[in-house]
Amino acid sequence: MTVFAGDGHGSGFFVDDGYLLTNQHVVSGAKFVKVRTVTGREVLGEVLVTNATRDIALIKTESVGLTGLPLRLEDPALSSQVFVIGTPLDPDLQSTVSSGIVSAFRSENDGGYIQSDVNVQPGNSGGPMFDENGNVIGITVSGRMDFGVPRGVNMFIPIADRIKALGVSVSRNN
Repeated sequence: MTVFAGDGHGSGFFVDDGYLLTNQHVVSGAKFVKVRTVTGREVLGEVLVTNATRDIALIKTESVGLTGLPLRLEDPALSSQVFVIGTPLDPDLQSTVSSGIVSAFRSENDGGYIQSDVNVQPGNSGGPMFDENGNVIGITVSGRMDFGVPRGVNMFIPIADRIKALGVSVSRNN
């Protein structure tokens, strides 16, 4: 999904029909956002809850007939292959897929991160990180850039941390 808030855009994904996750910095304080599905359908979304510390937002839309993606709440193994889907740089690039490996697990004051060399560009924020079985394991949060050039050092917050930060429960999909 592509999430539009203000003049910017980011990525997101459905965890259930009508409920999607993205980053808090993607919605940037907006109460309502526009969501474009993979089929091109655009719907209004209401931001239900956010957590700025863990950079997560839950958005509710009308039913769009899409089931939620399966979630894997355990961390992936180091060096395992991962995939990221998002809308990098331009909304016309929606559903761009990149792959890489899990390089490390990092801990910062605000929590843990999965580090990967998956290609991340502005607009990928809020998009899902998948394991090789198609389960969401993390959400794109940032990519290291020096002088405007991506460096292949990218951070993803584990999906279990995001769900916990929102104070909601989900059924285990895998």
